Amino acid sequence: MEKKQQMEQIVNDFLQHAQSISGDLKSNLNQVKEQLQSMSSEDIDMKSDHVFTSPANQHQQQDDPQSMLQSMYGEMERVARQEQDNQQLQEVIQQMRYYFNIEEKDGFFP
Repeated sequence: MEKKQQMEQIVNDFLQHAQSISGDLKSNLNQVKEQLQSMSSEDIDMKSDHVFTSPANQHQQQDDPQSMLQSMYGEMERVARQEQDNQQLQEVIQQMRYYFNIEEKDGFFP
């Protein structure tokens, strides 16, 4: 499965199964969803490969879908903790852990 498909699945499943999602998180997830839909798989691969052609001090951090989604992990995990009985939501968080290679330490994300 391509990066684009994996991220789309994570976003769509979270939006579909989360019961108590904040307006800000929902808005950010929808923004990621729109970006993913407007980009090709190749564009996403290029933006998420972390290879730059300019020195770091000249490079501005762009908001790519992968970085945005990863930055939302903590809040998404809190929602999932509040809805512990929601098995589908727990599976979405597990997918995120695998995708972003996040290790759960003592049950809390750093």
